[in-house]
Amino acid sequence: MNPARSNAVGIDASFVQVVADTVNSKDFHGPKAARVAKTVNDALREVLVVASRFQRLGRRKQLTPEDLDCAIRLKGITPPFGFETGTQPSFKYAGNLVRDMFVKEDHEVDLQSFIQAPLPRLPLAPSLKAHWLVIDGEQPAIPENPQPEKPKLMPVQNLPSTSVEDGPPLLKQLGKDVRKITQEVMEAAMGTDDNKRKEALSVIQTDCGIQLLLPRFSLAIAEGVRCNVAMRNLAFLIYHMRVLQSLANNKTVNLEGVLHEILPSILTCILSKTLCPTERDNHWVLRSFSSKLLATIYKQYTATNVRIRIVKVLSDALRNPNNSITTIAAAATALSDLGQEVMQSMIAPIKEQLQQVAQRILMTSGPKVEGQMNDDFTAAEKLHEILKKVSSLEYGDEFNSQPEKRDVVHRRLIPRMEVGI
Repeated sequence: MNPARSNAVGIDASFVQVVADTVNSKDFHGPKAARVAKTVNDALREVLVVASRFQRLGRRKQLTPEDLDCAIRLKGITPPFGFETGTQPSFKYAGNLVRDMFVKEDHEVDLQSFIQAPLPRLPLAPSLKAHWLVIDGEQPAIPENPQPEKPKLMPVQNLPSTSVEDGPPLLKQLGKDVRKITQEVMEAAMGTDDNKRKEALSVIQTDCGIQLLLPRFSLAIAEGVRCNVAMRNLAFLIYHMRVLQSLANNKTVNLEGVLHEILPSILTCILSKTLCPTERDNHWVLRSFSSKLLATIYKQYTATNVRIRIVKVLSDALRNPNNSITTIAAAATALSDLGQEVMQSMIAPIKEQLQQVAQRILMTSGPKVEGQMNDDFTAAEKLHEILKKVSSLEYGDEFNSQPEKRDVVHRRLIPRMEVGI
């Protein structure tokens, strides 16, 4: 037996008998009183143990009433609430009819104190006052009018759609330091100094803190692509795509939150009809670079409907007969970079129509017109090369292992005129 427990103070049977006699109950004597005392002691011990746990969890040196309340509440019992008066109420003996009765003694009240007390002030007489309820369709903020209700927060899906022009640009709302860092890095990446440009691209590709600046970079790239496409500035478009490639190659940056700004910029650099002022500039460098960048993002991020939407945009551009041969060839190039499955599902079903488009241009024009490169002829050649890849996928390994059969199919696919070439 635990000696500490044997010396513990508790409620004994005699105390239970005293309480029972106080309430005039004669049923709690002998073994019943001992059993009640044991039950009460066990309940008190359990409450004290739980309260001591709350004391240790609260890192307190002494047990507080709040610990006891929490322990009682944990057992599903509402803790007692009350207060203690400084003076005990006085009772007087009222007689012994059936049993002794004690009633609370009434205090004498001096009526002179009520008679000599000053009278309260009379209430104000009722009156009417006019005030404006509405002025020019608005309720004036005066005490007589009720307070206007606070607008409730609407769910995101119920918010009205707004355009970028409705509010100030994001760059105007940035802090000076963040805006300065973004501006310096973008200026270095777009500048004419090759060393600074390489250093800026290296910082974007390797820095771990670029994720915090990602919304600023995506906005700058989107605005830069939009303006430079309108101005047909090929060099700056290439610089913007290089910055975007560095962001995509940074392993600590997640582009999923800004894909809605990045993907339209990449698709614009791929599918735009004109990207440079003259045909002397090789805009196919930008289109091929953007196609490979799009394929990287396509394979890296699998967000909901992102891949489906990318393929749909490229497929619509490929199937639209009103598009130029440059846009069609660029769309076919981008689809071919997305993988063999995309080529077989999107390009192979319309291969015959694409053959006719490329054949018509290759047979009616040459690689140069008046000493300059014929852009349509170059696009038709690129489309021809993609159709050759599609044919190779359709015929399989046997087709690739037989050069004679492959050349016959390629010549039949799009016959070229020696004069034009």
